[in-house]
Amino acid sequence: MYICGWDLSTRLCGYCVLDDTGKYIDIGHIELKKIKNEYDKLETIKRFLISKQTLFEKCEHYVEAPLLAFKAKSSMAVTIGKLQRINGQICLLIYLLFNKKSVPVYVSTARKLCGIVLPKKSKRKDTKKLILNFVQNLGIVPKEKWTYKRTGNPSDFCFDQADAYVVAASQIISKNNI
Repeated sequence: MYICGWDLSTRLCGYCVLDDTGKYIDIGHIELKKIKNEYDKLETIKRFLISKQTLFEKCEHYVEAPLLAFKAKSSMAVTIGKLQRINGQICLLIYLLFNKKSVPVYVSTARKLCGIVLPKKSKRKDTKKLILNFVQNLGIVPKEKWTYKRTGNPSDFCFDQADAYVVAASQIISKNNI
C-alpha cells in the first residue's frame, strides 16, 4: 500500500506518493490557475486522476485540511469557502473513482510529526520556502522534480509538492509510531 499526500487548492494541487517505508514513488501537481470555471477545474482533476488510476488505486489518500478559521491579515471568508468547497469536491472524486476515503491532516500536525519547526510569526512566503528547503534537503525526491524559473526562484508548484510530501511523510511517521 502506498501513501498519497495531497495539498489541494483552486490554483494548484500538489501530490506526493511514498511507499510505507517512506521511499519515493511519485510527485507532481495539477495546474488549475488558468481555468476559470469550477466545473472545468473538476473535469481537469478527474482526467488527471484517471490518467494515474493504477497508481492512485494503490494509495491511502491523506489531504491537507483546509483552513477552518481566519488568520490575521491572510484569510478571507470567500477564500476559506472556496478552499473548503474544492477540497470536498476533490475528496469526493477520489472516493468515486477509487473507492478510497480521503483523511484530512492538519498542516500543523503534519509539520510537527516531520520535525519541522518554523520561526514564530514567519510570513506565509517564508514558511513556504522553509518547507520546500526542508523537503529538498532530505534528498528523497529526485532533484529534477524541483524546477526553477528564469529568476532562480522555485516554480510555484514546487511549494505545493513539498506540502504534499509533508502530508504523506507525516502519516508514515504516525503509523510507525503506533
